[in-house]
Amino acid sequence: MRSLKFLVATVAFFGATAYVSADHEQSAKEAKDRLDGVAQLFAKHGSNTFNVLNGVARGGSGSEQSSKGGSSNIANAEILRSDDPKASLFCVKNGNWAVRQSRPLDVNKNAMAEHDANGEAVVQKMISALHNSQDGTATVEYTTATDGVKDPATGSDVKEKRVVLLYRSDKLLGKKNDTGDKFFCGTTFHKS
Repeated sequence: MRSLKFLVATVAFFGATAYVSADHEQSAKEAKDRLDGVAQLFAKHGSNTFNVLNGVARGGSGSEQSSKGGSSNIANAEILRSDDPKASLFCVKNGNWAVRQSRPLDVNKNAMAEHDANGEAVVQKMISALHNSQDGTATVEYTTATDGVKDPATGSDVKEKRVVLLYRSDKLLGKKNDTGDKFFCGTTFHKS
């Protein structure tokens, strides 16, 4: 019964906050804050963070959940949520999607095949930017097509520029990556 109450509270929480404002676009600062939160999860849960972000694992042991009243799950929900419906979190591990908030069925599928609206291999572009990064962070511009919104002059999907903020594994872990996996996480924000 307790799990059912938590499920109802979680659904109510996500339902109430998932799309607070359809007009809000995540800022660079909000993107950084979200990835800093993901880094905190990696510090706490290590590679199990992928499961936490995918909702497979709870953000703490059963005794932690009981004593904190589920506060760990609420903190995780704050990291996952955004008022910008286009600003989802994602992680790529060893060339596959490890987390893909916008398309959860893509988890464990090939991320390297992802192309933006202009046909650029966007994940490879992200990897190259992170490889050249001194501090484990990078930003990459890409173009997305707005589903169902057509340009009246051309009849094609309207395209918009977005930017993805990326954190490499060493930045997420707060130390040299000794996991044996190559990974990074990111979230998008609107290019101003």
